[in-house]
Amino acid sequence: MRSASCCVLLLAFVFSVSADPQARAAAATAPPVAPVRDVVDKYWGVDVHDPYRFMENLKSPEVQTWIKAQAEHTDGVLNKLAIRDELLARLEELDSGRAFRIGGLVLAGDGRLFYLKVRAEENLSKLYVRGKSGGAERLLLDPSAIQSTDGGHFSISWYVPSPDGRRVVYGIAASGSEQDVLHVLDVETGRVLKDTIDRMEAGYTTPQWLADGTGFFYSRLQKLAPGAPETDGYRLSRAYLHRIGTNPNADPVVFATGLWPKVAIADVDFPSIVLAKGSAFAVGKIKHGDSNPLTLYAAPLGKAADLSKHGPGASPWKMVCDVADSVTDFAVHGGDIYLMSAKGAPRFKVLRTALAAPDFAHAQTVVAASEQVVDGLTAAKDALYIQFRNGGAGSVARLGWEAAAKLQPLALPGSFPSARIAASGAGGEGVLIQTAAWTRAGVTYAYDPVKNAFTDIQLNPAGKFDNVAGYESIEVEVPSHDGVRVPLSIIYKTGIKLDGSNPTYLTGYGSY
Repeated sequence: MRSASCCVLLLAFVFSVSADPQARAAAATAPPVAPVRDVVDKYWGVDVHDPYRFMENLKSPEVQTWIKAQAEHTDGVLNKLAIRDELLARLEELDSGRAFRIGGLVLAGDGRLFYLKVRAEENLSKLYVRGKSGGAERLLLDPSAIQSTDGGHFSISWYVPSPDGRRVVYGIAASGSEQDVLHVLDVETGRVLKDTIDRMEAGYTTPQWLADGTGFFYSRLQKLAPGAPETDGYRLSRAYLHRIGTNPNADPVVFATGLWPKVAIADVDFPSIVLAKGSAFAVGKIKHGDSNPLTLYAAPLGKAADLSKHGPGASPWKMVCDVADSVTDFAVHGGDIYLMSAKGAPRFKVLRTALAAPDFAHAQTVVAASEQVVDGLTAAKDALYIQFRNGGAGSVARLGWEAAAKLQPLALPGSFPSARIAASGAGGEGVLIQTAAWTRAGVTYAYDPVKNAFTDIQLNPAGKFDNVAGYESIEVEVPSHDGVRVPLSIIYKTGIKLDGSNPTYLTGYGSY
């Protein structure tokens, strides 16, 4: 959910531009037109038209010329706005209203909190850590300090602390690249270790530390042969096991196409290994490109190296679920796996089955389908925490691990209308909850399941424009053309007459 200041700014921009004659005149100038060169492919008997396929070649002089012309046209429109300087000043004022923003929270097993933080005057997030009882934060990693040879920049794509919080494995992307280079940081000394791994595609998975912190599982794209098509780089990715201090190019393969008998992994799939603290099992996850449903396998973890001892013998992997089972998220506790499935439940349900002998067809339903959408699962030491969504608002419920446990919705503090799970402790009890509202800033709380209480961890102080007085918001549902009720958030100034006579800025979003 966005803050009120964002919505007020959008309103101001729309009405100011529409009232500016110079802006209207500039906008009337036609932008450069791209030529249409239709290409038709037939898929399952259906003709699919692609009129701009030639623009996929970004190195083409014609395409580059068109892109530059578009940019010049845009500059021409914006530079003629009479209110351009005023609007820019207002944007900068609003942007600096909060001293910093924080995200990407991770609680390590020792209670230390890791997070990404970007100050108002900065463009890139930096990695910080602070003690389990709060206190002063410490800067761990500043990507802007990394020297570039081509004038570009570097950013932190992801990071994963080890279970004991002593080390952090992280990915660095160069100038917006979708491929990262993996590094390992010693938290106490700030020293970057020699372990470096390129060709990381962490959009589908992140490295998984071994319980003792001596190494981690990770997934890596294949190295292309000279002259091979660039698209082949996203085929035949593999999951490996890396031990700290060893040569990554000698890392054993543990999960990949053609590696294990009766484990079906296509050459375009993205295989990875997922671990859970306290569980004696590893989960083999297969992500089928950008498709949501997962294929999952389970195997006894034992010694991690056992997963690399593949051969003609029997496979240790047993299938948990396949694409047809519509599982899009999961969590592991001990010997059980909890599956978020849309099979026969368009708004999802939560099932449980044993990792030693998984049986999706007879899995126990622990959270039945309802009017709310199940939106995610998080395992903590004390319970399974479930993220729900009802329209645009999120909520969180707790399901204890005990056999007779009942679903316990968490009553949000401060009467906030929405919340999401921000992090769970690595083996710790409870979770961190991030609340949200349209007209005021959210708060990050630590939830204590023993006291059933929330504590503000003082992580995100409200900025100058985060709590704008004089505005209200309501959540309603509006019937669509086919009778389906569509959620709608309405933000308005306190005291206006809700009689349909007020100018309204309306936006809609639908995807996937």
